[in-house]
Amino acid sequence: MPRALRTLVLVAAAAFLFLPFVTQNPYYVHSVACKVCIYVILVAGLDLVVGYSGDVSVGHAGLYAAGAYTAAILVTKAHWPFLPAALAAIAMGALFGLLLGVPALRLSGPYLAVSTIAFGLIVQTVVNEAEKLTEGSLGIQNIPKLTFGRWNFEGNNLYYLVYPLMLLSLLAVHRVATSYWGRAFEALKESSIAAECSGISRYRYKLSVFVLSAALAGLAGALFIHIDKYVGPTTFSLQLSILFLIALIFGGTRSLLGNVLGCLVVVVLPDVFNRFADYQLMTFGALLLFTLYVLPGGLAGLLRRALPARATAHTTEEAGPDGSETGIRVRKEDGADADAGDLLATERLTIAFGGLVAVNGLDLVIRRGEVHALIGPNGSGKSTTVNLLTGVYRPTSGRVVFGGRPFQNASPFAVSRSGIARTFQNVALFGDMTVLENVLVGLHHTFHGGLLDVLFRTPRAKREEKDARSRALSLLAFVGLDSLAPERARNLPYGKQRLLEIARALAQDPRLVVLDEPAAGLTSGEIAAVDGLIVKLKARGLAVLLIEHHMDLVMSVSDTVTVLDFGEKIATGIPAEIQKDDRVINAYLGTDAHAMAADA
Repeated sequence: MPRALRTLVLVAAAAFLFLPFVTQNPYYVHSVACKVCIYVILVAGLDLVVGYSGDVSVGHAGLYAAGAYTAAILVTKAHWPFLPAALAAIAMGALFGLLLGVPALRLSGPYLAVSTIAFGLIVQTVVNEAEKLTEGSLGIQNIPKLTFGRWNFEGNNLYYLVYPLMLLSLLAVHRVATSYWGRAFEALKESSIAAECSGISRYRYKLSVFVLSAALAGLAGALFIHIDKYVGPTTFSLQLSILFLIALIFGGTRSLLGNVLGCLVVVVLPDVFNRFADYQLMTFGALLLFTLYVLPGGLAGLLRRALPARATAHTTEEAGPDGSETGIRVRKEDGADADAGDLLATERLTIAFGGLVAVNGLDLVIRRGEVHALIGPNGSGKSTTVNLLTGVYRPTSGRVVFGGRPFQNASPFAVSRSGIARTFQNVALFGDMTVLENVLVGLHHTFHGGLLDVLFRTPRAKREEKDARSRALSLLAFVGLDSLAPERARNLPYGKQRLLEIARALAQDPRLVVLDEPAAGLTSGEIAAVDGLIVKLKARGLAVLLIEHHMDLVMSVSDTVTVLDFGEKIATGIPAEIQKDDRVINAYLGTDAHAMAADA
């Protein structure tokens, strides 16, 4: 954010703190402004789930209710002060988020949305039926006054509590979203397979963002009970969850300003058109359709388009934190013979899809520091083999041994963390993220600071971010993309997208790099660049598994070539031997290769 705009935002935020001095009307301050602030806290947390992580929750009213009832019960029946009651509400919201997220996040799309709807309905039913604890349909009334020592937060004074807490919540969401956590959320949203193959645990981060969002919903609930001094089951209906989603979409996802604008609209609009209260759902439905068709980015997107585009400058003068010029590191191995021998071996590796056996009893050996090519006609099982080696598919039988350790149904995340990085046959970049951010996703394993480090921007968090950016720029310079660091990945030409995918794979400190048809669709000049990169990688001690159809590239850089046909290995050896093998010529290379081999 430019310094002038940052200053403007800070001045505006400070100015709104004095709203009660502008108007003393308790309705506008206590009922409207305070409710807007509370809704913003919840919607900002919901934005982490919907906008950044890409999941849809229609049950946040249930999490809101968990916080509200926890705080209400503690302050009325246990006579707790507000602060410990609010902390308990946050914890309860997080707990409910965990209980919902553990089963629900194994689902996706509409199934996830339906499960969150069911959760909201269950919570509403429970608070309605548990009369001894929640007073049932009567609700909890006579919430005690909110005081801190001599400070009284009743009436308009409540604004002086909820407004700063709203700002702190927005700051927390901003810091999470702009950290390596936020990059993990966005990467999972765009391509969960590519993100997991970059070393990001899908389940861990999906669950973490859900719990964090639920904790903010719990805080919002703890504040809400002090507006009407009452909490009842009818308050937390499915309609309220839908209202939160409407506020998020209308204001614009992945935007703090959009969160505020959306909540302002859904709180103020019913009062402006109170004569049409019976048609509220219809009005909001029409507003939602209008936003989706006319303003897909919401009000915040409209403002972004109205403002001039801002270029982000990045310097490429910094070397990697280890002082290397390329930023490439090879993950260390344990053992006395770690620098020699077989790095990866498959033993009778087989996978069947129904009656189709895509890979049948494959024995493949890749030695440390070699370039091993895997070739064969289309449909021979090459990409399926890659998916088996990287955990995307699980074998029907057989096993994979990497670095002397067998993989037993390992996930793509676990395979990546063990030292295998890959590119994809069809480019799998994170298109909405910048070129630099794509490589930073590959460097995810270098971040060790926890959530508190991110929230408080500790020296450790700042150092890790600085070092990662420095090294990402070095890797981009290695593949020739450093000048394009601030560009969106989707805007790159196809050939440069291939190079970016290689840079992201190298960021994972792999021992083995799997390149799945890296030269497909490239020009002769771009193929030569890929050829040069592979040679450089081999010189730095990396093993490379190359799946490719360009035979000139394969024969020039490979130490060993393995040929597949109909899922079975038909030959393996050095390039010169493969060119003369009659089985390979008949199955794949053809008579021209036979003539070439004879001339040689």
